[in-house]
Amino acid sequence: MRIILPLLAVFITLTTTRAAPPAIAPDSVAVLYNTNEDASRDLALYYASRRNIPTSNLIGLPLAKDDAISREDYNKTLRDPLKTLFKERDWFAQGKIRVLACMRGVPFKVQRTPLPPAADGTKPKPLGPNGKQDEAAVDAELALLAVPDPEIKGPLQNPYYKQDQPIGRTNVQGLLLVGRIDGPSDQVCRRMIDDAVAVEPDGLWGMCYLDLAKKGAGYKIGDDWIETVARQNGELGIPTVVDRNRDTFVTNYPMRDAALYFGWYTTHRNGPFLNPEFEFPRGAVAVHLL
Repeated sequence: MRIILPLLAVFITLTTTRAAPPAIAPDSVAVLYNTNEDASRDLALYYASRRNIPTSNLIGLPLAKDDAISREDYNKTLRDPLKTLFKERDWFAQGKIRVLACMRGVPFKVQRTPLPPAADGTKPKPLGPNGKQDEAAVDAELALLAVPDPEIKGPLQNPYYKQDQPIGRTNVQGLLLVGRIDGPSDQVCRRMIDDAVAVEPDGLWGMCYLDLAKKGAGYKIGDDWIETVARQNGELGIPTVVDRNRDTFVTNYPMRDAALYFGWYTTHRNGPFLNPEFEFPRGAVAVHLL
């Protein structure tokens, strides 16, 4: 992602007395879907109905049926038409739309533009992970929809970073909060929507499990992020189990009532998630860094 986002902060309704943030107003949410996929449109309609979002806030664009698109296609088929629509509806000037929800079917990757050969015909040297390349997450790019001529190559600092207030009340101008309803199937996406709606009245209850690498294993940055989650959970009164061993939680570890899970340093499902009897409770949030 070009906009560097902090690790997702999730708060559970447990023993904390901190006031819950106000709900996002349904009429401040726009829903984007792919008109080339009927399932994407149906999911947008379903999401809008469950969240009381006005149908006038639904936006359908004819997009590629691929996860990744080129920078040129992103500009031509997604960014420019969406920006035009926002201007026509005066959504930028009014600040009416603060949240954009992308549905399954909307591409989520902008591919890196290949570098041209050198004058002598030799291939350019590949840039490293922190180089000034122009690949990006679609959602991160859309967050800057109202920003004129943002820098394309390399990461940008997110102006919403460390803003301790809801997006609707922040004084950050020209920034959209972009989210996505996506998953391996349309059925899973609908279940995600239903589960979130179902648990909101009483809050999400349960344990938090954090899986770090062993100190010195070369994963300090990610471990520091997860240690921050552990510290904040302690302040909020969220019961938390932290695994600081080099190995992940073992397969038969009794990970019960796992309302929250944060982990990383493995690229495949393992540990308790291989146990056929393991289930997350409804509405649980699991975050894995790769």
